[in-house]
Amino acid sequence: MMPRATTMNFSEADIPFEDGLALYRWWHTLFRKNGKFPRKSEINPSDHVSYLDKIYLITLDLESGDHIMRLHGTFITEIHQRDNSGKPVRLMAGADVFNQRIACIIEHKKPVLVTYDKLEAHHDAYDTYHTIGLPIADDHSGELAHIIGVVHYK
Repeated sequence: MMPRATTMNFSEADIPFEDGLALYRWWHTLFRKNGKFPRKSEINPSDHVSYLDKIYLITLDLESGDHIMRLHGTFITEIHQRDNSGKPVRLMAGADVFNQRIACIIEHKKPVLVTYDKLEAHHDAYDTYHTIGLPIADDHSGELAHIIGVVHYK
């Protein structure tokens, strides 16, 4: 089941925030080269400097479903008032919805775009929340093994 405000059928024009558009364009350029997901080794932080504090990277465990938040940018940490880096996604606030989005990416092997115009339960200082999650392959097998994403609060 896909959580509300979540879509996998979108174009660049549907991405409502610059950082999401930049990350998507980076991902899509690498994907178009060979029709395969970019590999983890192709993630170079210097390509994402302007929004590195808003990036998250998840390592997927496709057998157990116990995915790990490998990187939780400093802006995201500030919003959530805790650093989830290195922690299982299931322990994060909003884990049920987040895991549904992860399941969509795993099942369909496509990026996911989330757009909330009105937040119900996030930081009081923000009205909107957007994120994009993009599949990343394992360096050795080439199979889906990670998700990279970026958030936007306004």
